[in-house]
Amino acid sequence: MDKTLLWVWLSLHMKQGTHVYHYLLEEFGDIEAIYNCEDNDVKDLPWLYDNQKSKILDKTLDRAKEVIRWCERASVKILTLDDDEYPETLRSIDTRPGVLYYIGTLPDFKNDLCIGVVGTREMTTFGERSAFEIGYGLTKGGAIVVSGGALGIDCTAQKGALIAGGATVSILGSGIDVLYPYQNKDFFIKVLEKGAIITEYPPHSPPNGYHFPVRNRLISGISRGLVVVEGDRNSGSMITADKATKQGRMLFSVPGQPGVFQATGTNELIRTGAKAVSCAIDILEEYLEEYSDKIKITPSKEKPDLSLLKKYDEEEKHGFIKNFLDAIGFKPKSSKRKSNQKKIQAEPLDNENAIDSFSTAEKEAIVNECESYLSEDNRQILNKMEIGKRYHTDTLVEMGFETQTVSTSMVLLEMSQFVQSFPGGFYERIK
Repeated sequence: MDKTLLWVWLSLHMKQGTHVYHYLLEEFGDIEAIYNCEDNDVKDLPWLYDNQKSKILDKTLDRAKEVIRWCERASVKILTLDDDEYPETLRSIDTRPGVLYYIGTLPDFKNDLCIGVVGTREMTTFGERSAFEIGYGLTKGGAIVVSGGALGIDCTAQKGALIAGGATVSILGSGIDVLYPYQNKDFFIKVLEKGAIITEYPPHSPPNGYHFPVRNRLISGISRGLVVVEGDRNSGSMITADKATKQGRMLFSVPGQPGVFQATGTNELIRTGAKAVSCAIDILEEYLEEYSDKIKITPSKEKPDLSLLKKYDEEEKHGFIKNFLDAIGFKPKSSKRKSNQKKIQAEPLDNENAIDSFSTAEKEAIVNECESYLSEDNRQILNKMEIGKRYHTDTLVEMGFETQTVSTSMVLLEMSQFVQSFPGGFYERIK
């Protein structure tokens, strides 16, 4: 029987981030034996919950076949633990996924030096410059930049890699056809021209908040080292740093100015053992001996012009990329449209100017009534926001809130004058 089909079958039954693949392979040896196991084989296994046992005993393959058919139509490839191309660094962690979906061109994971670069969405000017220069320098020096494609530090470092003429890898916390954050869709398409987008989540999976901490272990797991550019003590970057440490990866951190909120996490990492770095060379020199045929120190010294970020335009797409875009219904960004209530519902994350669609009288009426209509979800989101600090909608999603809930809550909270909106999907609590 087709082993890829069986791996997809198993992955659809198991939660992401689980140790179960590791235990099942130790118990049964291979995927075919796992599929063919019977009730007596699993009933006494202490590390399987009853619902997991029942799912393993469900031998229906219809859903797995449909996933594979969709991937074939969309030019999406599937990697399993039985494939030689599966990242060797990832194969070594206990929570390795059984299946990876990807589109684009994978690095040579056996021979290429992959370095993860992560950080906050609310980056400072210093953080933006550092992320861009490090991503650029790592690529010029022969490394592959791996990140999550999020707004802020993540995609800035990856843009540095692309502008340097190299490839980069984005790892999603959603299905391969759900390019999230939505504002970065054009950027993701640029990634595909030379690099790859990878996810362990099956097609059509939404970007639920709890997916991202699970996803973060893959950013560090695929990489040989992890660089944190900016992040506070409670940010997702600190989760990734913790994963990297537990996986035995080398941890790097860009020191920030004391008292700057975005530097509280990175400075703490340095205090507890991360290597302080200011440029790509500080990172590459740790791998010179192991990757002597790949690393090029002299080119990595080149300083990119930050203005190149402003000129980062979409290019024409061809071949498999077009098939993928057609499959997910992607359309490049066009001129900005005026928002209204109907469009807020259809495009929940594109609402930063939604308040402007209401008249002054409507605003006043809503402000007078909104506070009493705040739902429990609205209040929970508000309680997570510190007064005076800006949050991106994606950051709130990664705190565990549903995408639609965050979107509608921000509109209501702004109407009731609890938050103020800023360009790019940022909100600041003002009371």
